[in-house]
Amino acid sequence: MKLCDNDKYIKSLELLTESISNLVKWTKGDYMKKFLSVMACLVMVLVGGVALAACGDSKDKIPSDAKYISNSAELVEAINNQKDNEYWVLEAGTYDLDPNATIIIYGDQTGWYLPIVANGITIRGEGDVTLMSTHDTPNAAWASQNFITVVGDNVTIRNLTVVCKKEVNKAVEVLGKNVTIKDMTFNAPSDYDFAGSIYFNQQGIDGNEAGDVGTVTLENVNLNKGRITASGASTGTIKFNNVKIDWTGIEEELIAGFYPMLNFNNEGKTFTYEGASTVEVKMSETEMGAEYETAVANLIEGVKLVNVDA
Repeated sequence: MKLCDNDKYIKSLELLTESISNLVKWTKGDYMKKFLSVMACLVMVLVGGVALAACGDSKDKIPSDAKYISNSAELVEAINNQKDNEYWVLEAGTYDLDPNATIIIYGDQTGWYLPIVANGITIRGEGDVTLMSTHDTPNAAWASQNFITVVGDNVTIRNLTVVCKKEVNKAVEVLGKNVTIKDMTFNAPSDYDFAGSIYFNQQGIDGNEAGDVGTVTLENVNLNKGRITASGASTGTIKFNNVKIDWTGIEEELIAGFYPMLNFNNEGKTFTYEGASTVEVKMSETEMGAEYETAVANLIEGVKLVNVDA
């Protein structure tokens, strides 16, 4: 159901309230008037409650011109014809994406799985939505390394489950500024214990030589065997709210150097962090061995560390 589909029901309740109010005016007797007045108040409260339930916060409302997408072919069509400030609603289901042959990014590269090049795009799942790919691509050219590639500014991706393409590398590479990733779960493929990275990389992109991410929001994000890195970014504000990184049970070959958070504390980095205390990183000191202390040193200050062996 699309948000605010209950408008007719709400209107009916409003008409009922109006009718009861009229009855109050026409009815003789104080007792009956008081009774009808109480009934009118109760109906108005009900109207307000239904309106809030139907439409939610106005900031969260799906716009009337949103593009509804119900299968992989429609998603590919939206990707190929994307325009600034579009709002895509992915209906419940699994979306299996192949490398894209239409969108060209940085020179002559095609083959990006889910490239977002327009500004102001919102991609929102409605219900249980999974993005994945059964098309395996070895990590070679830049396009082959990413599953979702965000080039546009002011992009929002929300309410989706992402299973990274194989060979796993970057689940989301963020090249644009002011990106929001919200209500998201990142899972590893069934045959490889790594969900990929949320990877910030603004260094030298389209005049953004300072590597400025703008203001990034990560809210209600679960990385199950995934990580967050800022290897190609240097400055900006990162707002965290309820981010959970489970770095237990990862592939053994990733233990050395592939830490749950990486390249945020390097010399020359000037990030501002908000809500770091809402980030929880789960690791096993036994699994990490000699790499454990280095992994801990790479965490942003204030992050909650959970050693599952303690």
